[in-house]
Amino acid sequence: MPLWRHLSDTAEVAGLLWDRWMAPSVRRIIADGRPDDVARTVLVWLAGSHDLGKASPAFAAQVRPLTEPMRDAGLPFSPLVEHPPRTPHAQQSHRILRQWLESNGFDRDTADSWAIVPGGHHGVAPGRDDITHAGVAAQAGTGPWRGVQQELTDWVARNSGITAHLDSLRTAALAPTAQVVITAVVIVADWIASDTARFPCFDTRSTAERVRSGWRDVGLLPAWSADAGAVETLFGRRFGREARPAQEEAIRAAQAITGPGLMIIEAPMGEGKTEAALAAGEVLAERFGCGGLIFALPTMATSDAMVDRFTGWLRGAAQSAQPFFLAHSKAPLNPTFAAMRTLSPTTGDGGVDGCGAGVAVALEWLTGRKKGMLANFVIGTIDQVLYAALRGRHVALRHLALAGKVVVIDEVHAADVYMAVFLRDVLRWLGAYGVPVILLSATLPAARRQELLNAYSTGARPATPASPTARASRRRRPRALTSAGPPPPSCDEATASGEGLAGAGPLPYPLITIAGAGSMVQVAPAAAGLARTVRVEFASDDESELVDLVRAASQGGGVVGIIRNTVGRAQRSAAVLRAELGEEVVTLTHSRYLATDRMRRDRDLLAELGAPGQARRMPGPRIVVGTQVLEQSLDIDFDLLVTDLAPADLILQRMGRLHRHRRHAHERGLMTKPRCVVVGANWDADPVEPDRGSVAVYGLAALLRAAVVLRSDGSPGRDIELPADIPRLVDQAYAAEVEVPEAWCATFDDAEQKAQQESAGRTTGAEMFSIGKVPVLDLFGWSHANAGDAEGHDGRAKVRDGEDGLEVLVVQQRGDGWFVLPWLSDCGGAELPRDAAPEPRLARAVAQCSLRLPRQLSVWRIDQVIGELERQGRASWQQSPWVRGELVLPLSEDLTAELAGFRLRYSRRDGLVVEEAE
Repeated sequence: MPLWRHLSDTAEVAGLLWDRWMAPSVRRIIADGRPDDVARTVLVWLAGSHDLGKASPAFAAQVRPLTEPMRDAGLPFSPLVEHPPRTPHAQQSHRILRQWLESNGFDRDTADSWAIVPGGHHGVAPGRDDITHAGVAAQAGTGPWRGVQQELTDWVARNSGITAHLDSLRTAALAPTAQVVITAVVIVADWIASDTARFPCFDTRSTAERVRSGWRDVGLLPAWSADAGAVETLFGRRFGREARPAQEEAIRAAQAITGPGLMIIEAPMGEGKTEAALAAGEVLAERFGCGGLIFALPTMATSDAMVDRFTGWLRGAAQSAQPFFLAHSKAPLNPTFAAMRTLSPTTGDGGVDGCGAGVAVALEWLTGRKKGMLANFVIGTIDQVLYAALRGRHVALRHLALAGKVVVIDEVHAADVYMAVFLRDVLRWLGAYGVPVILLSATLPAARRQELLNAYSTGARPATPASPTARASRRRRPRALTSAGPPPPSCDEATASGEGLAGAGPLPYPLITIAGAGSMVQVAPAAAGLARTVRVEFASDDESELVDLVRAASQGGGVVGIIRNTVGRAQRSAAVLRAELGEEVVTLTHSRYLATDRMRRDRDLLAELGAPGQARRMPGPRIVVGTQVLEQSLDIDFDLLVTDLAPADLILQRMGRLHRHRRHAHERGLMTKPRCVVVGANWDADPVEPDRGSVAVYGLAALLRAAVVLRSDGSPGRDIELPADIPRLVDQAYAAEVEVPEAWCATFDDAEQKAQQESAGRTTGAEMFSIGKVPVLDLFGWSHANAGDAEGHDGRAKVRDGEDGLEVLVVQQRGDGWFVLPWLSDCGGAELPRDAAPEPRLARAVAQCSLRLPRQLSVWRIDQVIGELERQGRASWQQSPWVRGELVLPLSEDLTAELAGFRLRYSRRDGLVVEEAE
């Protein structure tokens, strides 16, 4: 294909992306205060310039049959460029465009701010040294090559119409935020125009005809145009019931905010924060031109559970079919997402054939790890948002995906100190873009709230663009977007509805905080959920005492929830309780089940213990033993809670499962009053001695802080008011200074020092891979891919600090053959091929059997584990998209295996049990 044709195709596609796909909020970032027609011209011009670097000997020398005709035409090749290494053509594009701009009166810094877009169109912004290297005569070409480059650059400029605007572009550099977003749009345009099935190499049609045909085949749909209507009736129209106070105040706050900002909704578990965020998000999208919404949650399980609720809301919130993407590694296994139609082409009016208003569709082009996030509506894990702060290839696409949406992050308190670095930097960029953000939490320490507010406000800029006079005064200087006024005032200076919330006591709860560039307002709605007094007791960690406690409490029926901090403790407790109280009354759940088995267990628990009207409790006692998955993944309630000692905010999260729903007294048996028994520690020791496994998970300092706050007077029991006491207890637990008994001081001080050192180390480790704050000048070196592929396993480890463990796919081995696990419904027991890729039906069944290995295997001996599994892998399986790149763990006929010095045993009842081999 002639180079000029590909440049023309890409420029035309970029124009269509502006006209038919892009949200107004994205156009605003690209415009950077310029008129829309100028902004569109800028986008088309930069897209048309993206591959100028292919007109260089460094690029042309890669295809020898084409080199000779070029040499014959008078384009010389140095021997130096006919052998590796060669300069990437994107860097040559930067150099060529910068040189052209300088010849047209641009200073170096301003020229770089425009040229960085073609320089970074392959996913990584170049460094200054890269551009210097690209300018070496042998790589860039001299004489005739310079003439060709000049001619092409002039031609792109004339075709795009940018020459009429060069005088205005010289006066102010392109802002870094616009540099990122334009680069991402150019990447998308380049990918579309590079599809030779839609844009053939040999084509006699006009450019207009081929682009129109290619665009139609891609099938992209326009951005969502939100129409919330009357805010007074919005909640009832979307959810079919009256709004609770917190939900009503969230909608009002979204309507009243003067510019895009950050909203933090703090409310008890079960208060309806999800619906509040969706309704408020709809209002914000309408007011600020957002073309979609992303809802990020802590885990894949919570993401899957949200799909049906989200798409139910979408049916009322959208007037046409909407592209939807479920963003996590197991998304294809979600039945709702898998059932969404892949529809193309679009109808003439931008709709989708056969789809009604608000139907979520999985469009063919918007699939995959890099493009899926560009769909108008996305549900995924918080990782998908944090990747936008991870240095890596194509991170600009993540920014484009977020820049056009309202961003909602649920259970934001779950981000640990490592993840908090990426969250901080994401919020800085979202503030700079003017993206409305909604954060949800039930237990958020005051200091953490302030960190989040400061991060967003540090990046936020005033909603109104700079005046032409201001532009002229900064002639030949780039505009900084990172200093848009001071951070918001501290919480005790905030106001709510014009009345101060200041005072010596803790802030009210629930609490809605709204912050923009340099201002903050707080609203204190009334709590609408179940207010209850929870009796908190502290008991021995002895298993026999646990049995006696559960037996006595459950004699009249009801549900006992037992939450352990490690899988091993949960498995041991379940085994003891089964032996003493009966197999049929005990259910175990944790993260070490196969994905398909975990989903089934969650469904069964929800069917029996979910909200009244949606679930049916069975008569008799029930005992649910689990790990942290019970904190956040399931909307079930317990009549009695037994929990290991954990950080105070997590204990309160767990208490939120107590008497969560309104039920008849007889359903709760003898457990008619909410009661929480805290175990997992030696309470008689001075200081308290938590279980070693809990210390390994949370650290000693956090557990001692929780023990002090929960047992403030050292008594064997106390009452806690939910939700009223939540903010006070959380703030006490995370205060800079905690008053501990004198006998605890030495141990506590040592634990605090260790925690601070570990926190500093993890923060430093995260900052090595984070993109940091919004740069003042340009993107040189901004996304150098030192973090690996942001969408792959390596990237996930970088934002999660490796805590998730190594994932494997499990099969059964009989003799020399591998088989699908026998209990799978559709093809259980089927034999798997050895020398060929499994057919899609079998490969999908194997993919459903994913399992995360524990830390003993995935951290301590990871190299040995990977080596052993790779040696017994099947190379032919790399041809299947379902199992490509995955490690396979074969279990024997009795579902056991030995791996890296450990004995593994799997059962559908207990999950994976790991023991050190003899």
